[in-house]
Amino acid sequence: MYYRINISRNGNHLFATADHSLTDHADFLFCLDILLAKFPKDEGYDVTATQWTNVGTTIYDRKSLSA
Repeated sequence: MYYRINISRNGNHLFATADHSLTDHADFLFCLDILLAKFPKDEGYDVTATQWTNVGTTIYDRKSLSA
């Protein structure tokens, strides 16, 4: 799981955090606070955040096969 924060200004994308940058909820909140302060809405900035989750399913496990 990771969090992605996107920054745009007047509808134009500026940047987004990398997939590996924010994998902890507390770090995400800390970073979000900073970015909201540095990129204020009244100057045309828009800050959005998405939580991405990945789920894996075992499709093969040698130990589960009978001999």
